[in-house]
Amino acid sequence: MKILHIVHQFAPHFVGGTELNTAGLAAEQTKNGHDVAIFVPAPITAAGEQSFTVTDEACGRVFRVPVGERSGSAVFRDTLANSGVIADALQLVLDHFQPDLIHIQHLMGLPVRPISRLLKAYDRPIVITLLDFWWSCANAQLLTNDTQEICDGPNLFLNCGRCAAVRGGLPALSGPALSPVLALRNWWLRPLLQQADGVLAPTRFVADWYAARFDMAHPIEEVALGFEQPSKRGMNTFNEEPPASELKLAYVGGLSHQKGVHVIIEAIKGIETPLSLTIGGDESQFPDYVAQLKQAADGRVTFKGKLKQDEVQDLMGQADLLLVPSLWYETYAIVVSEAFAAGIPVLVSDLGALAERVEHQVSGLKAPAGDVVAWRDQIRSVVENRSLLQQMAGNAPAAFTMHDHFLAVQQVYNKAQSRHLSQ
Repeated sequence: MKILHIVHQFAPHFVGGTELNTAGLAAEQTKNGHDVAIFVPAPITAAGEQSFTVTDEACGRVFRVPVGERSGSAVFRDTLANSGVIADALQLVLDHFQPDLIHIQHLMGLPVRPISRLLKAYDRPIVITLLDFWWSCANAQLLTNDTQEICDGPNLFLNCGRCAAVRGGLPALSGPALSPVLALRNWWLRPLLQQADGVLAPTRFVADWYAARFDMAHPIEEVALGFEQPSKRGMNTFNEEPPASELKLAYVGGLSHQKGVHVIIEAIKGIETPLSLTIGGDESQFPDYVAQLKQAADGRVTFKGKLKQDEVQDLMGQADLLLVPSLWYETYAIVVSEAFAAGIPVLVSDLGALAERVEHQVSGLKAPAGDVVAWRDQIRSVVENRSLLQQMAGNAPAAFTMHDHFLAVQQVYNKAQSRHLSQ
């Protein structure tokens, strides 16, 4: 099968969950005999009149459309564009590669209307993966820009306009003037999602959230993201020896307010028992927030900065408990898979997909998002009962590998092809 993945950004310029999942799936598809290509706008400058660059990689052929560096407002503007270099380049790729199926991983910053017209005219099965809430929320994460609170989605798009105004540095009162633009954006997106031949979600929470708000032509399929268990594992040995006297806590992920790192820094302040907290994450994206964290932290907190994958494995191999204190709806959180593979339990916010992935006092612990006292109590519970750590570590679910993910996605592809042929 010839498969074309469309994604909004990709390595080496961007390396996040969407990019890693797309690359991993495409590589597994290539390994299993499929002809795979990836189409992506890239922050590079065009060479002469060249419409795209092409490289052969482990994930197949990557067609990178030169769009240069784009601001957040430019990305939003390009989503609403009626034409442009991205749509023209996609037309050329469709003509050149001629895929049997198109898999949309993400369309942020790609012109929705012309791409929808191109794909309809091309008349091949379309599969979409819901890796965040972008199809409903221009912020993608259902978190308001003004109050930093979880949003339930558009409410006559007045809340969306307010969010857009604040994000653009405008007074919140100017929001109503922007609401029609946000409504138009969703009006253009909705048919493409609802009429897709197959739609995937990484967790039941995400699938149910979308199903409750979109009149889908077909049921949304729950397909967990793939994770390759590391070959080099500095794994904990809870089942062989008791944990050390000092409780070693770890956090790995983004250092932004919505990730809730300040919650765990405050939570450990009320615990006198010897413990340490190691924080790994890129400190350059939100320097003001990182400065606040460092000012609030006591001497038991160590900031490691951005970690490479082997450094993440090493950190988890030395930790007793991984903390995931997100204040927003995570849609999967691959870091939970990494912890399970490392043989350590997790303490997560009782929210969204995190609540779904962790069984309380079985594979980990849960606490209400943002509740410092509740987080402190849950950390204390393992301080006072170290055997609970051993029990939970032994109950970590097996990894859903990238090959497992590939097989599950292939089943969705088969259904999508049958549905498309029957139309």
